[in-house]
Order: sequence, then structure tokens, then C-alpha cells
Amino acid sequence: MNIDDSIVQAYLAGRICKDHWIFNLHAFNEPDSRNRQDVEKLSARIKENILSFTPQKDKEIKLLFPDFYEIRAHVSVILCVGLHQPYDAMVRSYNGREFIIFDLINIGNDVDTSTINGLLLHEILHVCLHEKYASEDNVPFLDKMDYLVFDEGFAHALAYFEHFPNFKYDSLAEERYLKSLEMLERALLETNSEKQEEYLVMANTGNYWDKFGSICGKMYLLKNMDKIVEIYNDGPRNFCKRICNDTRG
Repeated sequence: MNIDDSIVQAYLAGRICKDHWIFNLHAFNEPDSRNRQDVEKLSARIKENILSFTPQKDKEIKLLFPDFYEIRAHVSVILCVGLHQPYDAMVRSYNGREFIIFDLINIGNDVDTSTINGLLLHEILHVCLHEKYASEDNVPFLDKMDYLVFDEGFAHALAYFEHFPNFKYDSLAEERYLKSLEMLERALLETNSEKQEEYLVMANTGNYWDKFGSICGKMYLLKNMDKIVEIYNDGPRNFCKRICNDTRG
């Protein structure tokens, strides 16, 4: 993996780097200079993790993404500061390439190695999925929601399965899944364009268990790990309808 820490280095040197292309996509939020020491320490830790990162349980990953290790080797990671919350880790495209972006202030210095590896795997999985299923901007709301739930669902489920391969779908998981499913069903019925855009943001931002799109996709896939290759090959089209129909019966 390639690491670009130029924004972080500028920040540590007391310079502002708001002309980077990232801040054409997301408004610049001037970082507090008091975070420099924490950012410097976290930057060193993350770079060490990136250079040594290898999934421990990659059977399912390689089934879906045979080129995972090749993609991992060539992906670029940008370490930055200056994004607004809740943007801590994400994938964005620029000039036909995809970049993994970590905002070191928003991630927080108390993050442990396991969490860093989980974030890294999650974002690499997005890049892998986008190789086969590219996102499209000018499509109807339902197609956007299908893609978001599919994309986030696979990244969340596989990254989670890496650390918890013996996942049990218990009553608490069921409660959280059904709560998210109710919100997803409500969103799918929305016809107001402004509220549709709000649902797309809510589906993958905020508190973890409030990200109803991500949680629906994740839980549905964890419940159906035996069918995960089939689900992946079927693609994102009508994915939300599939979740609703399979869950409600």
C-alpha cells in the first residue's frame, strides 16, 4: 500500500493544507493545533499497521475478491486532518482512482490496533467491491439505497467476520437488525426528494447502531454467510427488496 501523509505533515509543521482535492469534496474544517502530538503518535501507529496489514481469516474474502492481495498492494491511503465529523475513514475517487482516507483527529488517538486493522480492512473491501460494482450518481433513489446497503453491508460484514468468525445471531442482534430494517422500510417508501437525500446520509452516518443501511446489510449477510457468494454475484440491484422479503417472509 502507498501512504500519502502530506496533509498531516503540513499540519504538524503548522501549515494549513486546505487546497488538497479532498476538500473540494468535503468542506475544510480547520484542525485544532492542540491535537498535534496525538496526531503525530497516531500517524506513526497507523503507518506501521498499514505496512504490516494482512487479514487473518481471508477464506470468504478471497472467494469474493480473488484479486484482494493485488488490490491491497496498490491501493493508496491518505492520512489527513481537516474533515468534519463524522468522516473518519472513507473511500473517495479522484481522477479515475480510488483512495482510502483516514482523518486522524476524527478517528481519535485512543483507537487500538484491532480497530485500526478493522477500519483498514473495511475500506480495502470497499475498493475491491467497486472494481466489480462501480457506484453511479445519476440514478434513482432506490438504486442509490440498494447500492449503499450492498456496499456497506459487505464491507461491514466481512470486516466483522474477520474478528468474530463464530458470530451468533442472538436476540440482541435480532433486535438491532429489526430496528434498522424498520427504518430502511420507511426510507424505501419516501417520495420527497429532500427527505430521500436525508435518508441516504442517515443510512451510513452517525452513531454506529443508527446507521440503518449499514446495519441491515451487515446483519443480513452475517445471517446468510453460507450464501454470501451467491448474494454478491447477484449484485446490488433490488438488494433492499431482497432483505425485506427474506426477513419478513
